[in-house]
Amino acid sequence: MLPRTWLVIVILLLCNSIYAQADSLGFAAFGDSLATADSIGYWAENDSLAATEIKVTKAEVELWLDELEANNSVSVLDHAALQRDFGDIYNNGYFFIGRPNVAMPYLYGFEQLAGVFSASLYHGYYYSLYPSVTAGANIDYVETEYPFTPALSCIQAGLGDYEHRFAKISLWKNNLLSFKGVTYKGNLLVQNGYWTDIISAETSQKHYLSYRGEQLTVEAEYAFWAKDVAMSELLPVYWINNNYSISHQLKHYYLGLKSKFGAVSVIHLKESASASQFAADISGEATKIMLSTGMNLGIMQYNAFYEHVISESDFDFPAAFAAESYQNKIGLAVAGAVPIDYTFKADLLDWERGRIFADLSKGVKSIRIGAYANLLAGENAFVDSVVSIYNPAELFPHLDVDTRREAAAYLSYDWWGSTALLAAGSKAIKQDSPIALLQAENEQIFVKLALAIKHKYKSWELQANPAWTWAKANSGMVESPEFRFQSVQNLSYHLPWNNSLVAGFSVNGHSGYYAANALMPYLIEASTILDAWGGFDIDHYFQFRAGVKNVFSSAIYSAYPVPLSTYAELKWYYLN
Repeated sequence: MLPRTWLVIVILLLCNSIYAQADSLGFAAFGDSLATADSIGYWAENDSLAATEIKVTKAEVELWLDELEANNSVSVLDHAALQRDFGDIYNNGYFFIGRPNVAMPYLYGFEQLAGVFSASLYHGYYYSLYPSVTAGANIDYVETEYPFTPALSCIQAGLGDYEHRFAKISLWKNNLLSFKGVTYKGNLLVQNGYWTDIISAETSQKHYLSYRGEQLTVEAEYAFWAKDVAMSELLPVYWINNNYSISHQLKHYYLGLKSKFGAVSVIHLKESASASQFAADISGEATKIMLSTGMNLGIMQYNAFYEHVISESDFDFPAAFAAESYQNKIGLAVAGAVPIDYTFKADLLDWERGRIFADLSKGVKSIRIGAYANLLAGENAFVDSVVSIYNPAELFPHLDVDTRREAAAYLSYDWWGSTALLAAGSKAIKQDSPIALLQAENEQIFVKLALAIKHKYKSWELQANPAWTWAKANSGMVESPEFRFQSVQNLSYHLPWNNSLVAGFSVNGHSGYYAANALMPYLIEASTILDAWGGFDIDHYFQFRAGVKNVFSSAIYSAYPVPLSTYAELKWYYLN
C-alpha cells in the first residue's frame, strides 16, 4: 500500500515542478466569495447563485491560502467559539485520540450517529480531509469553495521516530477541463507508525466534484477511510484488560442539489470493523436524506430542515454521551445581530425528544457580554446492558452519561486583535447504570478561561489559543476530570520577501478521572503532553517544521500515544 502511494507522490512532485509561479495571474476565476461555509446554512451563503467571471491576482489566491491554513491548525477544535466547550483531542500527524464524550461531528450537515467507537475517531477522519465550521453547538465538516481557475495542489509529508510517516496530497481545480463552474477537489492520505500502543496504518481518500450554475449547484463526492485503530478508540464499555488492534473502514457517497429556494442532499455510509478478538465483524450502513430551505435576510438568517435516516446494522448501538440514534429529525436554525447578536438552533428527534441551543451576546466597544445554553428535552430509554462484541452470549452493563442541561455566562475583551474570554456556568449531568453505586446526578459548576491571541510587533508575530477548564465534579461521576487544558502557540519572525522563521509548542492535559466502564471503572491518571517545534516558511507556498513529540513520554485519555520522539514535516503548495 505505501510504496505505490509514495510513487504517486514522487510523480506528482516532478509534474508540478515544471510549472512556474507568476507574480500576477491573468486568469478568469469562478465565484464571488472567498468565504467559508455559513454556520447555519452553508449551502445558502448568497441569495443568488449566479456565476460571474472576475480577474484575480496572485495576492487574492494567497489570501485564500492564508484562510485555508487558518482552518488547518494543530488543534481540531480550535475554530469552535471560545465560550463553548467541545472537548479535547490530541493528534500526531493525522492520528487522533480523544475523550469519548466529545460531541459527535457533523458532515455536510448530517450528524454522525451513535456506534461502538468514540466521537474522536470520526473527528480525526473528517478533520484530515475537510475544513471545519462551528454550527450552533456542533462542529460541521464541509467543503469550501475554491473560486480560482489556476489549479492548486499541495504535498504534505512527515518522517519521525517510531515509524512516524505520513503523506497527504491535495488538489483544487475550478473550471475543470475548461467547463465553466465545474470544480474538482481531491485528497489522498497515507500514514503509519506507532500510535496508542499499536502499529497503526491508514489510507484515506476523497474525490469531490461540483457544478455551480446560475440556478442550481450540484455536488457529488466519494470518500473512504481504512485505518488500524486501538481498543482505546472504542467506547469504554467495550474495553478489556489487554489492548489490541482493530481494522476499521468507513466510506460514503454524497449527492447535493442546491438552489436559492432549497436543497436536497443524500449521503450513504458504510462502516465495518474487524479484530481477532471480536466474535464477528461489526458492520452497518445508513442512507440519510435531508431537505432544507433557508435565506439570508441581512439582519437575520434562517435554515429549516428535515432529515430521514434508513439504517441497517448487525449490532445494536446504544446511545451514549452526546451521541444519538434516530430515524427522523426536524430542525430550525436562526441567527442575527439586531438588537443583539443571537444564535438559536432546535431539533426534534423521532417526534419525541428534542435539543435546544441558544447563544445571546452584546458587544460594546471592546467588551462583549453574553450567555449560552444547551437543553435536552425528553430522553432515550435507558439501555442497562449491551451485547459483548467478544461473546454474543455475554452482556456488559451499560453506563450512560447525559448532560441534560448546560448554561453559562461569559465576558470577552478584545485588544489589538486578540480576545480574552471568561465563562462560568453549570451542567446538569445524569449518570445511569444498572449498578446502584454508579447511579448519580450532579450539578457541575465550571469555569473556562480562553485566549485567542494574534499580535504583531514590528517583525514579530504571536499566535496562541490556550484554554483552561475547571469543573467541580461529584466523586462518583465518570469522565469528569477536574482540570482540562489545551494550548497551541506559534511565534514567527518575518523576513523579507514573505519568508518567516517559526517556533512553537503545544500543551494538552487533564487531571485524573474514571473511564465509563461499569465492570472496571479504569482510573485515567492525570497527564500533560508537551510538543515543541521550529522551522521556516517560504512565501505562502512552502513550510518546514522539525520538533519533538510528547516530551514527558506521557499517556493521555487512557492511551500512551507515542514516547518522546523527533519528527520533521513539510508542506508544499503549487499554483499552476
